[in-house]
Amino acid sequence: MIVQFSVPSSLDDLAVEDRREIVRQTSQRVWERVIQFESQISENETPADDQPRLVREFDYTPAIVIELSATEASQLRQDIGVISVFPDGLDQPMLDQSIPSIGADRLHALGMRGQGTSIAILDTGIDVDHPMLAGRIVSSACFSTEDEGVSETLCPNNLDEDTASSDAGRNCSSPLSVSANGARGCAHGTHVASIAAGAEIPDPSDDEVMLVGVAADAGVIPVQVFSRFNASDNCGSARPCVLSYQSDQIAALEWLFENREAFSLSVINMSLGSGRFESECPSDPRAHIIEMLRDAGVFVVVSAGNDGFSDAVSAPACISEAIAVTTDASLPIKAIWLIYRHRASASRLLSRSLQPTPRRKLRQAVDFHGCASRQWGVGSIESSVSIRQCRSDRVHIGWHCYG
Repeated sequence: MIVQFSVPSSLDDLAVEDRREIVRQTSQRVWERVIQFESQISENETPADDQPRLVREFDYTPAIVIELSATEASQLRQDIGVISVFPDGLDQPMLDQSIPSIGADRLHALGMRGQGTSIAILDTGIDVDHPMLAGRIVSSACFSTEDEGVSETLCPNNLDEDTASSDAGRNCSSPLSVSANGARGCAHGTHVASIAAGAEIPDPSDDEVMLVGVAADAGVIPVQVFSRFNASDNCGSARPCVLSYQSDQIAALEWLFENREAFSLSVINMSLGSGRFESECPSDPRAHIIEMLRDAGVFVVVSAGNDGFSDAVSAPACISEAIAVTTDASLPIKAIWLIYRHRASASRLLSRSLQPTPRRKLRQAVDFHGCASRQWGVGSIESSVSIRQCRSDRVHIGWHCYG
């Protein structure tokens, strides 16, 4: 269970270290309340093998992850300091058909190739030796919860978390990484990363055509956030499958926030999600850290979903501080849809796409691009390529891809 708790309203105005200390102290108080509840429940109601267990604490997010019985969860919901208690949700990789819908050459011609910045890919891991990505890895990490009988970690050495080893974000060769739901090994993450930041290489099927990513000179940070599941309760008929715990995503986002300056981090991509939301979702436990990242100038770009909703998006795309994106291949002109600020309902902003040049192309779609300021200004790229400058003339390029 993810237990969200209240913190002082002035928390957002505090220095990072002060906020961290308040979250730590409040987390401890909530855990002590759980222990107190446990002592009040008779042994007959709580078997010895069903004791509450503290699974994870966070540095900046006012929440903790605890294994709880139904009775304990019910009591905890009544605590005045607790905002919500709900299951640690699972998100799936976002896979769909892609279309070539952006001419990145025009950005490159303006010298906008992501120089001096880095892009984090929260996904299934990437092949760090891929010719479009080799030599570009800034750092890597893995956050993959193992829950006995439920999920298996995909981190090296069967760890739940790895931010130290060079292979932390790879996940390409482990037999645990083979999934029946389309996210096989690190293929999905490699696909996403190469579109976002792939170096220019000849097309293997036509060496007269060059392939290139959007931010072709940016550094890449692979962050593996999926676990393997084998039960039909989680996977349906597509067993095994990989799914991502929301708590692993929070831990990954906090790690990136902590290291944002060292990594020169500009954008985080999350090609994952679940659920259906017709309006924004401020109660989502990922909202706190995504807001902190936004305020620090790091933009979190999220898939709007694969379910074809015309009036809704998935989570975490429903978080107002995130940038949610999708494409619509049914229109006469291939369209880029940017779900912008959500407001009372999911609003959409249409930007005409640019077609790739004959000799340089993107294999898949890159669904958001342009310049975003702290105030979320967007410079749309149209046939004349107009881009509004950001603060300090720093251009942030965001994206999302399917495939």
